[in-house]
Amino acid sequence: MSTITPRRRALYQNPAAVRRHRILAGLTQMALAARAEVTDAHVSKIENGKSSVSPEVLARIANELGCKVTDLLAPELQPQQSAAFSVADEKVSAR
Repeated sequence: MSTITPRRRALYQNPAAVRRHRILAGLTQMALAARAEVTDAHVSKIENGKSSVSPEVLARIANELGCKVTDLLAPELQPQQSAAFSVADEKVSAR
């Protein structure tokens, strides 16, 4: 099992933003997990910075939280809006 370094983790999501948006949406980790079709343990690991997340899963989470994928990215990625996450945002918007 590989360890996720802080730099690698930062490339995927901003754990504090995921938690903040979930709480603002009035959802528990279990409710968000069910809606985003992931386990509640995975949501917990994402929020605690112990797991990375694919663009597709982050897009599902953002959709359920009523925000854009880019709102959940690490601060250093927000200006760049990496291509993978921009495409994920477009797929969520198209639903």
